[in-house]
Amino acid sequence: YYYSKSFKQFDKAKAIIDEAMAIDSLNAFLWESFGAWHFYQNQWEAASLAFHKAVELDDNNPTAWMNLGVTAIRTKDYVSAESNLLK
Repeated sequence: YYYSKSFKQFDKAKAIIDEAMAIDSLNAFLWESFGAWHFYQNQWEAASLAFHKAVELDDNNPTAWMNLGVTAIRTKDYVSAESNLLK
């Protein structure tokens, strides 16, 4: 995970995600990675949109639901956070 805070290689991570998305834009894991990239950039709206797409593509992915919930907490949308975290 190049977007890991410990590595801080955000530009490299974004380039890899963009390249992979050009090949397979319906991959839920890629959307989750895209959301994580935005999350680490404190871009909550973009992160939320990406995590929404991830769960739209794979609604059985607990990590994507958790990330969506945590992003909602960051924006103080506690109702959505609770709903997403309980999925």
